[in-house]
Amino acid sequence: MNPELSNHHWKILTDLRDGFLTQKRHYWTSEEQLSLYDRFFAQRIGWKWQAVVQESKQLKVSETLLDWGCGTGIASRVFLEHYPAKTVHLVDQSPLAVSFAEKAILNSFPNVRVERGIPTGGFTLLLSHVLNELREDKELDSLFNRAASIFWVEPGTKEVASRLVEWREKLKDRFFPVAPCPHTAPCGLLGHPKHWCHHFAPSPSTIFQSSEWKAFSKNVGVDLRSLPLSYLVLQSTPPEPAAEHYREIGEARFYKGYLKTLLCHAKGVNSARFLKKSDPTLFKAWKKFEFSRKVPESNRALQFEER
Repeated sequence: MNPELSNHHWKILTDLRDGFLTQKRHYWTSEEQLSLYDRFFAQRIGWKWQAVVQESKQLKVSETLLDWGCGTGIASRVFLEHYPAKTVHLVDQSPLAVSFAEKAILNSFPNVRVERGIPTGGFTLLLSHVLNELREDKELDSLFNRAASIFWVEPGTKEVASRLVEWREKLKDRFFPVAPCPHTAPCGLLGHPKHWCHHFAPSPSTIFQSSEWKAFSKNVGVDLRSLPLSYLVLQSTPPEPAAEHYREIGEARFYKGYLKTLLCHAKGVNSARFLKKSDPTLFKAWKKFEFSRKVPESNRALQFEER
């Protein structure tokens, strides 16, 4: 059972939050700080990873993982729940964080070998919330040259999501986009400056009945309902053919009798209307939250608008 939090603990969490918002380069100073981060902030990142990995469970991945910029190792822990791996390699600028991540992974997955540093062979690359910490792009270039697949999760802000799109364009000559992209063509958002590629992961319903999470929301100023993210899943081999579909970007806006949303497809990104009377059941289902909603291209009820 987790110990009750004191004012001292809330101060640490608030300082962490302020650092994230101001994008100050972060350095871990104690195991207590890491433990508190893992108890709250890392769990929220883990829920994003749950959504992304569930979305891409059909991929064949390497038995070796490289968690680059590992922090407390939440990306590896979530990934291992869905994909078996024999070895996890951890890299972070903080030795404190690597030690914490190593213990946390072994506690949950005692049969997995954990090593420090970059593996000598191929690997599946996990990147989580690293763009704001990245000094130079070349830090990642050498990793991409050897990665068999890439799972990359970032905040859903316009600035970070736009940078992730730039990386997609740089990498699509070496990798095949798997998610969220429904195509391998150039990103349609490159000519769509008002919008950015972001989605919303669901939070577990249990946290809304938790006094601790309610206190976290109140004391640290975090909206528990909102988990915006941008992400990329890429692999070096062609993915299995899938039914052609549109991918919803962001969230639909609902009006009386219709909704408007932004859909991505091979020909670009376009606004679309969906009339309630055309399919009341689907309209009702659309109101229920669904991460990375896919809409079949065969759906004739969509009314696309001119840009």
